[in-house]
Amino acid sequence: MAPELVTKGTTQDELVDIWALGVITYYMLSGCYPFLSTSKELVHALIKKGDYDEKGGKMKNSSDGARDFIKKCLTIDRSARMHAEDLLSHDWITSNAPNKVPKPEEIKESFKNTLHFATANKFQRSIIAILLGLKARPEDVEKCKLIFKHIDEDNNGCLEPGEIRKMDKIHKVLTDGVRWGPILRSLDMDGNGKIDFQEFFTSSCNHRAYLNQENIDYCFNTFDKKKNGYIAKDDFNFILPTNKWPAMLKDVKMTNPE
Repeated sequence: MAPELVTKGTTQDELVDIWALGVITYYMLSGCYPFLSTSKELVHALIKKGDYDEKGGKMKNSSDGARDFIKKCLTIDRSARMHAEDLLSHDWITSNAPNKVPKPEEIKESFKNTLHFATANKFQRSIIAILLGLKARPEDVEKCKLIFKHIDEDNNGCLEPGEIRKMDKIHKVLTDGVRWGPILRSLDMDGNGKIDFQEFFTSSCNHRAYLNQENIDYCFNTFDKKKNGYIAKDDFNFILPTNKWPAMLKDVKMTNPE
């Protein structure tokens, strides 16, 4: 019984059901009820205070995510208690769901990152791709995989222009007058007309999180094979074939050309 039912006799509504969900979840994970005492009156007193043992019974073996989920259900203040749609996005639910779905804000953020990436020149995009290949965090890769699979409706391992445009119609990232055609061509680094996962990850992750001095130094030192403080044209060839770099290097000011 929710505290508002105890104190005010509030009619049944969604937030009362959310409280009940918290009680049921607690019972399923611990094997006991969150509010227990020797009389009905004492139980009601505990409910009104929201006084329950977060690690009672087998709850001590439950994850922090599970306990947080229950805590957000068993919130005394109705205005702070989570609604059903919020609980569906709770990390404990999404991380254990058999068919995970990315959050709308994550899809929108990835598309915005893609638009920003597309404004870079070929050389900059290539360097970012190499940097991510060297330093990508596993959690960022997994997050991007989830978004990629969500967009890839035909499950062929590539994103086609129609799939990306369809997703943009839902999340409305592009502004008026901007078209996906030129953007997708800048992302399609192998020129096959489709965006594979590596190309999508390179373009859609949060690049700003990687463009720090430590990572830039690491990337520079990876290229600087002679360890002389300069990167020569030939130093790029171990990453890409020789014929790929001349066009990219047109965008770069060579301060010490070799």
